[in-house]
Amino acid sequence: ETLTLTDGGASGSITLGGAATSGSVTLVGAGGVSLGGNLTASNTASAGTVSITGPVTLTQNVVIDADQHADTTVTLSSSVDGAKTFEIDTNAGAIAIQGAIGETTALTSLTINSDGAGTIEVANIGDDSVGVSGATAIGNTSTTTLTLDGTVYKTTGAQVYTATAGDNIDITNTSNAAFTTTNTAITFGTANIELADGVDLTLNSGDAAGDITLVAIDGHSSEAVTIDAGTGTTSVGAIGAGTEIGAVNIGSSDNGTITLNGAITTTGLVSLDGPVSLATGAITVDSSAGNGAISFLHTIDGAQNLTLSSGSGAVDVNGIIGSTTAIGTLTVNASGTGTIAIEQIGDGDPASGSLGATIGNTGTTSVTFDGTQYTMNGATTVTAQSGDSIIFSGGGATTFTTSNDAITFGAGTVQLSDAADLTITSANGAVSVASVGGTTSEDITINAGTGTLAVGAIGNADEINTVTLTGSTITLSGDITTSNAANNNVDINGAVVISGAVDIDTDTAGTDGTIDFSSTIVGDANNATTDNLTIDSGGSSLTFNGTIGVAAPIAGFNVNQDGGNVALTIPQVGTASGTAGTSGVTLIGNANTSAVTLSADSYEFGGATTIVSAGNITASNTDPDIDISGNATLTGNLVLSDGNFNLNSGGGNISVSGTITSAGIDETLALSDGG
Repeated sequence: ETLTLTDGGASGSITLGGAATSGSVTLVGAGGVSLGGNLTASNTASAGTVSITGPVTLTQNVVIDADQHADTTVTLSSSVDGAKTFEIDTNAGAIAIQGAIGETTALTSLTINSDGAGTIEVANIGDDSVGVSGATAIGNTSTTTLTLDGTVYKTTGAQVYTATAGDNIDITNTSNAAFTTTNTAITFGTANIELADGVDLTLNSGDAAGDITLVAIDGHSSEAVTIDAGTGTTSVGAIGAGTEIGAVNIGSSDNGTITLNGAITTTGLVSLDGPVSLATGAITVDSSAGNGAISFLHTIDGAQNLTLSSGSGAVDVNGIIGSTTAIGTLTVNASGTGTIAIEQIGDGDPASGSLGATIGNTGTTSVTFDGTQYTMNGATTVTAQSGDSIIFSGGGATTFTTSNDAITFGAGTVQLSDAADLTITSANGAVSVASVGGTTSEDITINAGTGTLAVGAIGNADEINTVTLTGSTITLSGDITTSNAANNNVDINGAVVISGAVDIDTDTAGTDGTIDFSSTIVGDANNATTDNLTIDSGGSSLTFNGTIGVAAPIAGFNVNQDGGNVALTIPQVGTASGTAGTSGVTLIGNANTSAVTLSADSYEFGGATTIVSAGNITASNTDPDIDISGNATLTGNLVLSDGNFNLNSGGGNISVSGTITSAGIDETLALSDGG
């Protein structure tokens, strides 16, 4: 049977004061349909329908029950109002509400298909005011498709939208769609949100604690997504793929937690304003398709890998990475030119913030570390374009630390801003630094422990003050220059390899710094004619605690040629068996050098050698043997100790301009040109 009530015209109304049951129900009231009881479509043999044409007013709590037959449908062509509860239930039949719900008077609750597989279509809920004052629950895990084709979904209570897994929650109004609650939760469950072409999405649960949860969001052509859970938690899965999604803004100044369970891929900016938790699998945030900026305004935690890719857009992490839980590996802009800024990694108590990091590439415009603490438990590489492009700007003493893992600063110069003294510690991992610059006498300490250290130029003019380098082997490939300030010393702890021309200069117009080598000095065996070592300590001490050129020669060797009166002690150069420790010209001392001591018993110079002192040139060891492949010039008073003093110039001239005296007994002086 079928119940049909129609006003027969354009303005009549229908009022039902109680429940109505029929195989199908059709109500047509252009002037309004008032429901005071439940409607039941009771057909079981064939599909029925519940069809209401005209605005509906609820005068009592109403249930429309149409699940007696699998295919019975429910269609409401217009609005639904009334401060009552409203529920619709079908089996597999479609439900369509084509007018606004609660547009003038909010419902107290709304439930549509808590079970059943039927498709659901819902236009608006509310307008400028809320459409449902209590809870809203639409769909279930069996719902085939949930279509939300309105622009406003506004309630006081929580909203839950559910459909079967896949792209089955369709938001289709091209005038955009906004879902709003008053400090209560918004949940899109099981199914992904599918945004139609041109539909920007806004989810806002208020300023207080209203959690927002969704599985995933897909789009078509750079649709924008804005999510604000206030102080509540936002939990999202994957957002976008390819060029589907445009700008993504999650969070606000209310600082609710943001949980990421999937990748965010956009053509626009990505802004995450709230503490971020990396929850499910490796997380990628990729805005490179549109070169959008990526901003994290708070902390990032969670034991998952994090990859950020912005193309030419800027990346700014303005909170601690790994503040409470270390993330996995951090990768930022393996390609692209965008600037990178990172405030802090790890809480240093002494927990690390990530299991290593790869930050930037040779095209990166700049990498700025604008905090003072960076602690990683894994190999860490920082790369930017050549120039002053790796910047430490925290304004205070800064640490960059790994746990027995390699540290590499590549291509760009590590540039220390004012007062940003930097300590790099690898706990025995290898360390490589292309070069280091400063601003106003900053200190640089690089400690590779038992690992190797390779470093290029350090300082220029008054940029860098104290330099401390530690490693099992320390390869120097650039100049080291310290500033005119107190403690402008160079302390090198480990065996040194000279690779190319190196000038270590602490001789300033005012304060001169000390230079100390704890171990041996050799060339790199690849540049026998270019591994020149020049040292200028001015009036401060120069200390050699190891041999020079034994395993591999350096080329030229120049010591204090720019002045200074400090006394010099020169260790063994070359091997005792006759292998030269230098292959080029050697110049030791100047006219003001107070004294030069040759403290070893063997010197093998592979080129012309000049030693100058305003005082004595003392051979302090017993039976010293000095071989020079070229002219030998001693300018100063030569003082011999015990035994035989042998000087052979290998065919070169020999010149001793001062006196030759003895400090011992029974000395023998032998000068030979080798011919």
